Amino acid sequence: MFQIDGVLEGDIKAGSLVHVGTEGRVKGNITAKSVFIEGEVSGDIVADKVEIGSKGKVRSNITSLTLVIQEGGITNVNEGKVRSNITSLTLVIQEGGMFEGSKKMKVALVKDEPKVEVLEDKEL
Repeated sequence: MFQIDGVLEGDIKAGSLVHVGTEGRVKGNITAKSVFIEGEVSGDIVADKVEIGSKGKVRSNITSLTLVIQEGGITNVNEGKVRSNITSLTLVIQEGGMFEGSKKMKVALVKDEPKVEVLEDKEL
């Protein structure tokens, strides 16, 4: 795990978790297996999973398989909303989270066939 609790200017490349603590400030791009943000990040993020904590603030484009925005987590400090270009397979916005911007995703339309159950009257 790569833990940031101070100010870091520069890019981060990690094979596991990058955790930006509540006092952490990153000005640079982050590439990692997973990223959990409780502080602030200004830079693009590429990871399998990105989670923006309730106090997390992000100004960047996010590319991930899974993006979770906890209640209170935002990606544009001035607006209090997600204002990033997001490319992810799964996007979870918890109650209280807001999203404004673009999201690239594949959508599969599944049409269920109506199920009809036939009941037969039987005399016993």
